[in-house]
Amino acid sequence: MIRKVLLLAFVIVLALSGCAVDQPSKITVDEGNSYFSDFDIKDGKVYFRCYITLESAYPEDRQVSLYAVSHKDVLIGLLKTPYLMAPVTVSVPANGSASQYVTFIGQHNGGTKKTDRLLPKIRVAEDWETHRIED
Repeated sequence: MIRKVLLLAFVIVLALSGCAVDQPSKITVDEGNSYFSDFDIKDGKVYFRCYITLESAYPEDRQVSLYAVSHKDVLIGLLKTPYLMAPVTVSVPANGSASQYVTFIGQHNGGTKKTDRLLPKIRVAEDWETHRIED
């Protein structure tokens, strides 16, 4: 009997912990209205300049940070790691969109060429304290 009660309690705790799953962001990158502009190498860093349009489904204005992931640029030797950070926050209006140029910065690995003009995978970070970098 005690085993059944413990098993039931375990199942209930497990079910309740599933309720705390991260929700998808309500702010997304509108890739159809965003593009890679150019890149520069300076002082051991690579700078990707991109024009980004963000769409918000929130009922209030939001400030977000952005980061990008580009595994292909690691493979060709341009970047040391695939992660690029944008040192700015972007204001996105309630239930609207915002567009601006954003520069992403990564560690240079010695290469001097980028083989495509595609956007890196851009991610929206709404809360840096609980955010994990995923690719």
